[in-house]
Amino acid sequence: MVEYIKPNRLPEITLPADFGSDVMKQVIGKDGCYFKKTTENTGVEYIWYDMDEKTIKIWGEMDKTINSTTIIEGRLYRIINKMKQKKVELNEYCLNWYNKYSINIAEMNNMI
Repeated sequence: MVEYIKPNRLPEITLPADFGSDVMKQVIGKDGCYFKKTTENTGVEYIWYDMDEKTIKIWGEMDKTINSTTIIEGRLYRIINKMKQKKVELNEYCLNWYNKYSINIAEMNNMI
């Protein structure tokens, strides 16, 4: 397991992420490629998945961390949606998150 050094000098957003290893592997990407790409594209300092706490931690300026959160949540949604279509068994936390996110998307679309 790779260790990380918490960048204390920066604001941090912590996202609950008890999605299961099959989902998180796809969210993170091979060798962290999707977290690295999100870090570079949004300008945050650091994104880390804490397996023990089952959280995703994002460090950086607040507007950039919010943008990163949106990108990661969108990726989660697409991955879970694809797994549901393939009838892959998902944990209860994952399904509850997916359903709430789906409702939020529908409500946002109705506002437009």
